[in-house]
Amino acid sequence: MPGPELSPKYVRTTLLLMLTSLLVTLVGFSTPAWTSSQVALPTPFGDALTSRVTAGLWRACVDDVCGPVKIDNGWLLATRAFATLGLLAGIMSTILFMLYIFVDRTHNDIIYLDIIVTSLVQVSCILLAVSIYGSNSSVNLAWSFAFTVVGMCLEFMAAVVLITKRWFSYEHDGL
Repeated sequence: MPGPELSPKYVRTTLLLMLTSLLVTLVGFSTPAWTSSQVALPTPFGDALTSRVTAGLWRACVDDVCGPVKIDNGWLLATRAFATLGLLAGIMSTILFMLYIFVDRTHNDIIYLDIIVTSLVQVSCILLAVSIYGSNSSVNLAWSFAFTVVGMCLEFMAAVVLITKRWFSYEHDGL
Protein backbone atom coordinates (compact mmCIF):
# COMPACT_ATOMS: atom_id res chain seq x y z
CA MET A 1 0.00 0.00 0.00
CA PRO A 2 1.56 3.32 -1.02
CA GLY A 3 2.09 6.11 1.47
CA PRO A 4 0.36 9.48 1.43
CA GLU A 5 0.31 11.33 -1.87
CA LEU A 6 3.24 13.68 -2.33
CA SER A 7 2.22 17.24 -3.06
CA PRO A 8 4.91 19.82 -3.80
CA LYS A 9 3.83 22.12 -0.96
CA TYR A 10 3.90 19.28 1.59
CA VAL A 11 7.28 18.00 0.38
CA ARG A 12 8.88 21.46 0.37
CA THR A 13 7.54 22.35 3.80
CA THR A 14 8.57 19.09 5.45
CA LEU A 15 11.97 18.93 3.76
CA LEU A 16 12.71 22.56 4.65
CA LEU A 17 11.74 21.94 8.28
CA MET A 18 13.85 18.78 8.50
CA LEU A 19 16.95 20.26 6.83
CA THR A 20 16.75 23.45 8.89
CA SER A 21 16.27 21.40 12.05
CA LEU A 22 19.28 19.26 11.21
CA LEU A 23 21.49 22.27 10.48
CA VAL A 24 20.43 24.21 13.58
CA THR A 25 20.77 21.14 15.82
CA LEU A 26 24.22 20.41 14.40
CA VAL A 27 25.36 23.98 15.09
CA GLY A 28 24.01 23.86 18.64
CA PHE A 29 25.51 20.41 19.23
CA SER A 30 29.01 21.30 18.09
CA THR A 31 29.56 24.88 19.30
CA PRO A 32 30.99 25.79 22.73
CA ALA A 33 28.27 28.11 23.99
CA TRP A 34 25.63 26.14 25.85
CA THR A 35 26.42 28.29 28.90
CA SER A 36 27.97 31.73 29.20
CA SER A 37 29.16 33.81 32.13
CA GLN A 38 31.40 36.69 33.07
CA VAL A 39 34.14 36.06 35.61
CA ALA A 40 35.84 38.98 37.39
CA LEU A 41 39.26 38.32 38.91
CA PRO A 42 40.66 40.96 41.30
CA THR A 43 44.09 42.37 40.59
CA PRO A 44 46.61 43.79 43.11
CA PHE A 45 45.87 47.28 41.74
CA GLY A 46 42.31 47.35 43.07
CA ASP A 47 40.54 46.73 39.78
CA ALA A 48 39.36 43.48 38.24
CA LEU A 49 40.02 41.60 35.04
CA THR A 50 36.84 40.37 33.43
CA SER A 51 36.80 37.24 31.31
CA ARG A 52 33.97 35.70 29.36
CA VAL A 53 33.60 31.96 29.96
CA THR A 54 31.52 29.78 27.64
CA ALA A 55 31.07 26.03 27.72
CA GLY A 56 29.45 23.53 25.40
CA LEU A 57 29.10 19.78 25.40
CA TRP A 58 32.61 19.21 24.09
CA ARG A 59 34.65 22.43 24.46
CA ALA A 60 34.94 25.34 26.88
CA CYS A 61 36.42 28.77 26.18
CA VAL A 62 37.83 31.55 28.34
CA ASP A 63 37.83 34.67 26.17
CA ASP A 64 39.44 33.34 22.95
CA VAL A 65 41.26 30.33 24.38
CA CYS A 66 39.37 27.04 24.03
CA GLY A 67 40.00 23.49 25.18
CA PRO A 68 38.14 20.22 25.67
CA VAL A 69 35.67 19.79 28.51
CA LYS A 70 37.18 17.16 30.78
CA ILE A 71 34.48 16.96 33.43
CA ASP A 72 33.35 13.39 33.84
CA ASN A 73 30.15 13.90 35.77
CA GLY A 74 27.12 11.76 35.01
CA TRP A 75 24.76 14.50 33.92
CA LEU A 76 27.15 15.86 31.28
CA LEU A 77 27.75 12.35 29.92
CA ALA A 78 23.98 11.74 29.81
CA THR A 79 23.47 15.07 28.02
CA ARG A 80 26.14 14.18 25.46
CA ALA A 81 24.62 10.74 24.92
CA PHE A 82 21.07 12.00 24.40
CA ALA A 83 22.20 14.92 22.22
CA THR A 84 24.23 12.53 20.05
CA LEU A 85 21.32 10.09 19.75
CA GLY A 86 19.02 12.99 18.87
CA LEU A 87 21.39 14.26 16.19
CA LEU A 88 21.72 10.77 14.70
CA ALA A 89 17.92 10.33 14.71
CA GLY A 90 17.58 13.69 12.93
CA ILE A 91 20.06 12.61 10.27
CA MET A 92 18.21 9.31 9.88
CA SER A 93 14.77 10.91 9.54
CA THR A 94 16.05 13.39 6.95
CA ILE A 95 17.72 10.64 4.90
CA LEU A 96 14.60 8.47 5.09
CA PHE A 97 12.40 11.35 3.98
CA MET A 98 14.69 12.09 1.03
CA LEU A 99 14.59 8.42 0.06
CA TYR A 100 10.83 8.46 0.41
CA ILE A 101 10.61 11.44 -1.93
CA PHE A 102 13.10 10.36 -4.61
CA VAL A 103 13.03 6.53 -4.66
CA ASP A 104 9.79 4.87 -5.73
CA ARG A 105 10.58 1.60 -3.95
CA THR A 106 10.61 3.38 -0.59
CA HIS A 107 7.23 5.03 -1.15
CA ASN A 108 5.26 2.91 1.35
CA ASP A 109 3.64 3.10 4.77
CA ILE A 110 6.48 1.42 6.66
CA ILE A 111 9.08 3.96 5.54
CA TYR A 112 6.64 6.79 6.16
CA LEU A 113 5.99 5.62 9.72
CA ASP A 114 9.75 5.15 10.23
CA ILE A 115 10.24 8.79 9.28
CA ILE A 116 7.64 9.87 11.84
CA VAL A 117 9.13 7.63 14.55
CA THR A 118 12.72 8.78 13.98
CA SER A 119 11.59 12.41 14.00
CA LEU A 120 9.86 11.89 17.33
CA VAL A 121 12.89 10.00 18.67
CA GLN A 122 15.03 13.02 17.83
CA VAL A 123 12.61 15.34 19.60
CA SER A 124 12.53 13.08 22.67
CA CYS A 125 16.32 12.68 22.88
CA ILE A 126 17.03 16.38 22.43
CA LEU A 127 14.32 17.22 24.99
CA LEU A 128 16.02 14.90 27.49
CA ALA A 129 19.46 16.38 26.69
CA VAL A 130 18.40 20.01 27.16
CA SER A 131 16.37 19.15 30.27
CA ILE A 132 19.32 17.41 31.91
CA TYR A 133 21.77 20.16 30.95
CA GLY A 134 19.45 23.01 31.87
CA SER A 135 18.57 21.59 35.26
CA ASN A 136 22.22 21.00 36.19
CA SER A 137 23.75 24.20 34.83
CA SER A 138 24.49 26.85 37.43
CA VAL A 139 25.21 29.69 34.97
CA ASN A 140 23.28 31.37 32.16
CA LEU A 141 22.23 29.25 29.21
CA ALA A 142 23.53 30.62 25.91
CA TRP A 143 22.89 30.55 22.17
CA SER A 144 24.13 27.00 21.41
CA PHE A 145 21.61 25.67 23.91
CA ALA A 146 18.92 27.81 22.25
CA PHE A 147 19.89 26.54 18.77
CA THR A 148 19.48 22.97 19.98
CA VAL A 149 16.03 23.75 21.38
CA VAL A 150 15.01 25.49 18.14
CA GLY A 151 16.21 22.47 16.12
CA MET A 152 14.09 20.22 18.32
CA CYS A 153 11.03 22.43 17.78
CA LEU A 154 11.52 22.47 14.01
CA GLU A 155 11.77 18.67 13.91
CA PHE A 156 8.61 18.44 16.01
CA MET A 157 6.83 20.69 13.49
CA ALA A 158 8.03 18.42 10.67
CA ALA A 159 6.67 15.39 12.54
CA VAL A 160 3.33 17.15 13.01
CA VAL A 161 3.16 17.88 9.27
CA LEU A 162 3.94 14.22 8.50
CA ILE A 163 1.32 12.94 10.95
CA THR A 164 -1.29 15.42 9.72
CA LYS A 165 -0.65 14.52 6.09
CA ARG A 166 -1.02 10.81 6.83
CA TRP A 167 -4.11 11.35 8.95
CA PHE A 168 -5.94 13.37 6.31
CA SER A 169 -4.72 11.34 3.33
CA TYR A 170 -6.44 8.23 4.69
CA GLU A 171 -9.53 10.15 5.80
CA HIS A 172 -9.06 9.28 9.48
CA ASP A 173 -8.69 5.52 8.83
CA GLY A 174 -4.93 5.42 9.40
CA LEU A 175 -2.98 5.98 12.61
